Order: sequence, then C-alpha cells, then structure tokens
Amino acid sequence: MESRIRFVLGHYFTQQRRSSPPPTRDGWLGDLASVQRKFSHYTGQVLAKLGTDIGDPGKYLEKQVLSRVSLLIATDISVGTPTLRHHLRGFIAGVKATGGIRVALDNHKIHRNSVFLVMMSMIITNTTSPSFDQMGEEAFFTNEDVYAYCADELMETFPCPTQLFLCIRDINRARRDIAGGQYSTGIVRKMMQAIFRIIASFEPQTWRERYVLPEPEVRFQLAAMYKSATMLYGMMTLAAYAGVPSDASHRIASTEGIVDLALALSQPLGDHLALAWPLMVAGASLGGAPPGKQAVVDRLLLSISQGVYASNGVFFALERLRMFWKSGKTEWDECFSTWQAAIP
Repeated sequence: MESRIRFVLGHYFTQQRRSSPPPTRDGWLGDLASVQRKFSHYTGQVLAKLGTDIGDPGKYLEKQVLSRVSLLIATDISVGTPTLRHHLRGFIAGVKATGGIRVALDNHKIHRNSVFLVMMSMIITNTTSPSFDQMGEEAFFTNEDVYAYCADELMETFPCPTQLFLCIRDINRARRDIAGGQYSTGIVRKMMQAIFRIIASFEPQTWRERYVLPEPEVRFQLAAMYKSATMLYGMMTLAAYAGVPSDASHRIASTEGIVDLALALSQPLGDHLALAWPLMVAGASLGGAPPGKQAVVDRLLLSISQGVYASNGVFFALERLRMFWKSGKTEWDECFSTWQAAIP
C-alpha cells in the first residue's frame, strides 16, 4: 500500500510542477513542500518494510520485495530522486537471489515489464554517468536479454531502434573497460570502428521491429535522430581513447542535425519525452559552442520538462548542461561529472 501511495504522490509531483516554481536539489518550493514531506514519509515506510522482509528469512517473500522495488524505481524515474541507482541495483540483487531472470520469470517472481523497465533505466542512466562511475550491474543483462526485451516492446519515451540500443550498450561497456584500464589505443580503435560500422549500417528508411512502429510521418525522423545521437555519443566518449581526433566543427554539425530533427518532430509530437535523450547528447556536444546554438537545446529541453509529460529528470539534466556550457569545458565526462538520471 505504501509503495502505491508513494507512486501516486510522485505522479502528483510531476503533474503539479508545471504550474509551480522549478524544484531545487534541496526539495520542492511553495505548496508542493508539504507533498514532499508526505512523499519522504511513505518512502521511509516502504524502505522499513523492505528491510523487515529481507531481514526475516521466515517471512521473506521474493515476489513482494521485487514488486515493491519495482514501484520504487517507477516513482524514482518520474520524480528524479537520487535513490534511483540504489533501487536499480537492489532489484538486480533480488533477481540474482532468485536464480536469475529466467528463473524469476518462470516462477512468477517478477513481471516482464519490470525487467524491461530496470534494464532500460540502467543502460540509459549509464550514458549520462561518468566513465568511472557506471553501474556495472548493467552487464547482468546479456545482449540476448536486451534484444529479447527491446525487440518486443516500444518504449514510447525512448523509441530507439533495437540495433542502435545494442550499440549504446556496447559503448557503455567500452567506457567501463576504459575507465578500468582494460584497454590499449589499438583495441579501443578496433572496438569503436566495429560499433560505428553497425551504427552506420542502420537505415532509418528500413527500420523494422517485431512491435508496431510509430506512424510513418514520424518514424523515419525518429530513427534518424537516434542514429545521429548514438553515433555522436560514441564519438564523444570513445574517440579520444581510440586516438581519433574529435573535430569541433564536425561535432557541432552532427548536433545541428539532431536539433533540426527534434524541431521537425516537435510539430507532430509536441514536447514529447522521446526527444529528450538525443537532445541531451546534443547539449553535451555543444561545450564551447556559440551560445545561440546552446540556447536552442536549452529551450527545447525546458519545454519538454514543463510539458504534458513533465519529467524532473529532464529538468535536472538541463541544469547540468547549463553549468557545463558556462564552464567552457568540452568533454562528456566533464559534463556528466556525476551521474544523472536521463530516463525520460
């Protein structure tokens, strides 16, 4: 019950914040301050019950614990709470304790959509986390797991083609290996070239999935936008370690392509969260760029964070970008120097 009340309060947060002053890192302002106190109260109750369940083997119900953690994660994403990564890791630990994903699913200990949510959240959050502070638990999911879940269900707030999403995961893994010292320039160059070949081979006009794709009027532009954003993410994070020079003019040109597609898609889609991650990639690539180019990304992300599908995570990511632009720095890990939940 407490988990569901917390979820409802979180939903109320995201709906009401559109007409309220933006939240700060210290909490909500104005009338929402009292709601925040209630939210914190129920969070404490949920965590206390989780602790009791886990601490008493005689009463430990795996399904109940995993269900509670799933609701915690769903609310964390909506509200943009700093506890998200702890709960993602807790879910993975719980699934491991049951014998793994397949055993947990076969024994009805978890729901398929919970696995999908955790997997997507972990992989996307790692993109906007520094190389040295990744969630290594992402490796718990095999490429087969990623393909099995992504290829069956479209995440409307992150409609990334499966082929590209697998490349995002490969880039994350390469960043972790590099941060751990498990690389040489030659190895990273070969790895990057292989990833980039797969990205380049993806054709937006022939995007195919097992699930129903978006309407043709937006499908090809979405696919092209995510292709450009995935390529730029890889270039921004891997090029320096592969001995490949990162040309500022090429980087800004790639960013302009993403922004142009986002502007075109904003006509049929409005301030949709599907545009958020590619725009975050574009923003992180505009370090040292003319302020006018940064201002366009700022305006688009601000509109998304205040739109019908309001997301605190998008607003906090925009705050991070603003500090990055002001600093004059240019590197990805200088932008996301601490982890940032980027799940739309």
